[in-house]
Amino acid sequence: MIQRIQSIYLFAAAVLAILFYLFPLAVFDNSTEVFEFYACHIKSSQNTDLGFNLIPLAVLPVLSTLISLLAIFSFKNRALQMKLGKLNYLVLFSVLIVSGIYFNKMSGIVNAAGNPGFIAIFPVISIIFVFMANRAIKKDDRLIKSADRIR
Repeated sequence: MIQRIQSIYLFAAAVLAILFYLFPLAVFDNSTEVFEFYACHIKSSQNTDLGFNLIPLAVLPVLSTLISLLAIFSFKNRALQMKLGKLNYLVLFSVLIVSGIYFNKMSGIVNAAGNPGFIAIFPVISIIFVFMANRAIKKDDRLIKSADRIR
C-alpha cells in the first residue's frame, strides 16, 4: 500500500535529493572571487570557467530520486523494495564520496578554503530515511509472514 510509513520515508529521501540541486554545496572565497559550488554547475562572481565536469554529481541525486520513487510504487513486492533500498544506499554513499572529492579538488584549484553549505548534509539525512524505510519494510514482511503461519 502506498500509504505506509516507508512510503513517507522514501518520499522524504526523494525530496531531499531534489533539493540537493537548489542550494550551493559550498562557497569558496579567495579574496578576489567568490565561487558557489552547486551539484550541476559552479557559479563565480566574475564568470570564470574552471573546466569542471560535474556530470557524476549531477546524475547521482536524480538516480537516487528515481530509485526512491520506484521503491514507493513497488509496494506489492517487498523483496524488490528492500533491494532498491540497498541500491539507494550505494547511490547516496556515492553522492557523499563524489561531492567530497569535488570539494577537495575545487579548494585546490581556487586556492581557498570552502565553507560547506547546509545542503551537504542532505545525503546523510536521505541515508537515514532510506534506513528507516527498509526497517519498516522488514517489519511489514515479518508481520505478513507471521499472519500466514497462523492460517
